[in-house]
Amino acid sequence: MKSIFLLVILTLSIAITGSVFAEPPHDEVNPIRVLKAALNLDDDQIMALGEIIQTRATEVKAIKAEIHETQALLEDLLKNEEPDQAEVGGLVLDIRALKQEVGQGHAAYQQSFLDLLTEMQHQRLGHIRRIQVAERAADVLQHLKLF
Repeated sequence: MKSIFLLVILTLSIAITGSVFAEPPHDEVNPIRVLKAALNLDDDQIMALGEIIQTRATEVKAIKAEIHETQALLEDLLKNEEPDQAEVGGLVLDIRALKQEVGQGHAAYQQSFLDLLTEMQHQRLGHIRRIQVAERAADVLQHLKLF
């Protein structure tokens, strides 16, 4: 759920900014451009955000590669008729720790983004979050045929 944080912001930002992005289809809108318009980010913030995104992508790629390697080791070990239980358990714990590392890194990633923002931009972000909650509630009401 945390991993879709920025995606939700981007989607909601398009709704808020309205006709600013009327020309290109939704798929072709640059996410950074959406955030710039929705939160009124300046060029320095855009540069810093790009660096944060790139750093995070590099971190996640490295961790996912390590998870993939560890899972491959586990699969190979499980092909044995009687795999060593201690090794299996160790690899399972290693995979779990790596996945937790991704989650912990995501919290730091989000905080880095929040640290870039001014007070006014934090207020705009709060507005976007409230819209998100309202849209979820509307979806539930619609699903239950109460709306």
